[in-house]
Amino acid sequence: MKGLVLVLVLLPAVMTWASPVVPQASPDEVRDAMRAVPAARELKEAILPLLDVAMDAGRVTPGVAVLFLREMGRLGRSEAEAMLTLLLQGLRGQVPLNKWMNEGLKPWRMPRPPSWQDVLEQLELRMRLLLATRAALAGAGLQEAVRNDCAFGEVLAEVAWAVGDFLVSEGRDPADSGALEQFVRGRLLRLRGTLVAAALDPLLDALSPEMVAGIVAEAFAPQRR
Repeated sequence: MKGLVLVLVLLPAVMTWASPVVPQASPDEVRDAMRAVPAARELKEAILPLLDVAMDAGRVTPGVAVLFLREMGRLGRSEAEAMLTLLLQGLRGQVPLNKWMNEGLKPWRMPRPPSWQDVLEQLELRMRLLLATRAALAGAGLQEAVRNDCAFGEVLAEVAWAVGDFLVSEGRDPADSGALEQFVRGRLLRLRGTLVAAALDPLLDALSPEMVAGIVAEAFAPQRR
């Protein structure tokens, strides 16, 4: 874990980037963009039905997916398949993917992009954190308490991103669960008014050093690597 975090700490200086304007897009355009990606047909066929489900559930916005997949279409086959394999993990794990896909767009919008390996490690970490955060929040009963999949997805993504920013942008010690919990709580409190209160308030009540420590441990568990 330490080695990966040390590599990722170097990325924030070169990965500062404004989110693009998201175009209007239809599910058919998303499917067409997916079919154009240079990757194994079996991989794309595994993704397409899950992508439809994710768009219907609000976990993926078609315009964001079209931008992401069109960029994937410019990659070499091995690179595109590495990205699509991560995407498939997220679709199977039923996590919100807009933030993750926007993260994947960053290198292609920079005058001096980081290395491909750095980009892949960044996206791997973000995906593992999304999956681990979903497990932690669902395990705490928050998904049932919220009863709104879109609102649950929003707070899930913000927690996962805050944990990742603590590790990557801040370069902080992942073992310092008290400081991590305060960092995540502060991020959520700053977003009060933009997140659905019915999802945010139960999360703030449940948030603890033990919860965020569990997210980090799960994200870096061997089976996630």
